[in-house]
Amino acid sequence: MIYTSYKYLLHATCVIAVVYAGSAHGQDSNPAAQQTQDWAYTDIVVTAQKRDERLSDVPIAISAATGDQLARQGVTSVEGLDRIAPGFTFQQSHFGTPVFTIRGVGFFDSSIGGSPAVSVYLDQVPLPYSLMTRGVALDLERVEVLKGPQGTLFGQSSTGGAINYIAAKPTEDMRAGFTLNAGRFDEVSTEAFVSGKLAEGLTARVAGRYEYRDGWQKPDMRNDARFGQSENARLGRRRFYTGRILLDWKPTDTLRFELGANGWHDGSEPQAFHYIAFAPTAPMNPLNAGNSYANLGPLTATPKDPRLAGWDPNTPFGLDDDFYQVSLRGDVDLSDSITLSSISAYSKLTTNAYTDTDGTAYAAFVLRRQGSIKSFSQELRVAGTSGAVDWMIGGNYAWDHSTEIQQNLLKTSNAGLGPFPFSGLEVRNDQQVHTYAAFGSLNYALSPRFELQLSARYTTQDRDFRGCLADPGNGQVATAFGAVFGFAATAGECITQSAPGVLLGEVHSSLNEDNISFRGGVNWKPSDDALIYVSVSRGYKPGSYSVLPGVFASQFSPVTQESVTSYEAGFKLSALDRRISLDGAVFYADYTDKQILGSAVIPPFGNLPKLVNIPRSRIYGGEIQAVVRPFAGLRTTAGIAYYNSRVLEDPSNPVDAYGVPTSFVGEELPTSPRWQIVGDAEYGFSVSTRARMFVGGGLTYHSSTYSVFGENPGLLLPAYALIDTRGGIEAEDGSWRVQLWGKNVTNKFYYLSTSVGGDRLAGLTGMPATYGVTLSFRY
Repeated sequence: MIYTSYKYLLHATCVIAVVYAGSAHGQDSNPAAQQTQDWAYTDIVVTAQKRDERLSDVPIAISAATGDQLARQGVTSVEGLDRIAPGFTFQQSHFGTPVFTIRGVGFFDSSIGGSPAVSVYLDQVPLPYSLMTRGVALDLERVEVLKGPQGTLFGQSSTGGAINYIAAKPTEDMRAGFTLNAGRFDEVSTEAFVSGKLAEGLTARVAGRYEYRDGWQKPDMRNDARFGQSENARLGRRRFYTGRILLDWKPTDTLRFELGANGWHDGSEPQAFHYIAFAPTAPMNPLNAGNSYANLGPLTATPKDPRLAGWDPNTPFGLDDDFYQVSLRGDVDLSDSITLSSISAYSKLTTNAYTDTDGTAYAAFVLRRQGSIKSFSQELRVAGTSGAVDWMIGGNYAWDHSTEIQQNLLKTSNAGLGPFPFSGLEVRNDQQVHTYAAFGSLNYALSPRFELQLSARYTTQDRDFRGCLADPGNGQVATAFGAVFGFAATAGECITQSAPGVLLGEVHSSLNEDNISFRGGVNWKPSDDALIYVSVSRGYKPGSYSVLPGVFASQFSPVTQESVTSYEAGFKLSALDRRISLDGAVFYADYTDKQILGSAVIPPFGNLPKLVNIPRSRIYGGEIQAVVRPFAGLRTTAGIAYYNSRVLEDPSNPVDAYGVPTSFVGEELPTSPRWQIVGDAEYGFSVSTRARMFVGGGLTYHSSTYSVFGENPGLLLPAYALIDTRGGIEAEDGSWRVQLWGKNVTNKFYYLSTSVGGDRLAGLTGMPATYGVTLSFRY
């Protein structure tokens, strides 16, 4: 559902930013001077430990980038962080939920309400669900990708790591700017901001972005012509806008407030799938022979062209998703060395998605998903310094409520029960969560060169679940199950049973868990330009309930909390006046009760996706990152990550994606490539006293990995390498830039994910080659 006033607010934010960006021209002639040829020589200050520190002084494996670096490399979303952070990967689930993974630790789930394994924050305010992160990369100062468990300071749902976005802040002097981008597939996007002083002690910043693109996917007419698809059909248009308002108020020298409001609307078309093979869920019989067996069975695999996909003709697939968040931070200095901080936030997301998931123009499996998430969080902490000790103590409370209704429109081999066919079914999932936590940290300087770090967090969570399998309203499912199991069922109502023939209706269940996360480490600084550290840390991710068509209440059993215990050693070095910076880390992680979207045989539907716990697994590996500036104008970065993962113990009754009993022991964790490489280089040189030219490019490489357990050849994600290029001219003071760019310039075909379901094996492909021009001004 779209809230009209909210849409007007977002439109107004974008328009105000653009208008004031123009009106502020000439107010400040040099606000972006650091974004020029010597931008690479400045220290990056991070808040990974919830205090300002130089990146080179933080004993955590971190990949960080400034807002200017992100803009140059065209990183405008969380998904693009794999260009700057070795060890980070992105997937998209088959229902559109983004999946972020760090060091092989992620959570693949298709529901909207599953807690991620990689948490995302904006100015230390949580974006607790992955769907909420779409507009987070607007108008940034920097981003920090923290690797390994971060549970002590960032809480649950950070077993893989945390991503901390820092928005560009309001300024005392008047500043403004805009960026205009045009590219392939009629892409046009524009971003603008304005910042300045409203009154004594009160400053504000307004930013907005709009993204437009026509459809980039086209049908595979060899398969889709028989279903009436037009060769001129296109899918994948982009209609997205986001906005943010920040107010900083400093009524006294010791009291500070930061009020933030941000949100987005996404009216884009969801990506269609690339058809690979026919994979029937149920054996052929007289009732289903005319459905997918007759229509999907004869089809051939779609050629490996990244633009080719399949979707039903003349069907309005699309998103109608909205999100907003309001946050307030207050800091008061209780003394010269003690600060009390409060961070409050409320978020709301609504989604209405209509997606074709089968990869063909035959309506085998179409999903309509409606849902909402409401989330409130409150953090209160006190931090201070006492001699050789830096300390922090605090507490958190969070309330989350997610509701989701998935309507599956089916012409699949399992779309029926006995002699009773049905054209669809409905799955309902409602989860309400209360989380309480207390945390503390202590850094003790044993000497000027040695430091001891200790931190811990106690968390308790109560999760209440309501859900069922339901008739979608046409009475077909109610008739089928009522007749076969012998109970009176009603159209549009739940038909889940407590036992065969005993109608229960809605299932009610609770999952109450608690845990203690911790981190301990020793840091040694042999010099001001070197840091060596060792640490041990443990983090937890809470349990959850699957969104699945449970015929019986017992099928709604939840997955329980997972934990990662990581042992790590690392270093950070710089030399030659910071012209060379080198960071590295090695680790070994014990992974207990890993949550994953596996498979289970759910009678009478056959093999279906279901959340499962993997009792024991392990990961070891490491990363190394380098920044080299050999001479003025040239900056190169490179990063390599290697991870070796293994399952050590099977869950109960393991089956692969096709429902075949198997063992996962010895397999690598899904979507965990052993090797990841990132690299980027840019060279700039002056062409006049006011302008310089630049040329650069980047490389991203992922080795092969399987998308799910079972090591089935059709579910292998082959290795790929992507090459990006850029070049242009800019002002010496950074006030303007014209940049030509290309992404995936070799038009490499690769899969983001593959899945089995709805009688097909299909995948989501990466974007084809794109190219364009970007014009930006800063005043």
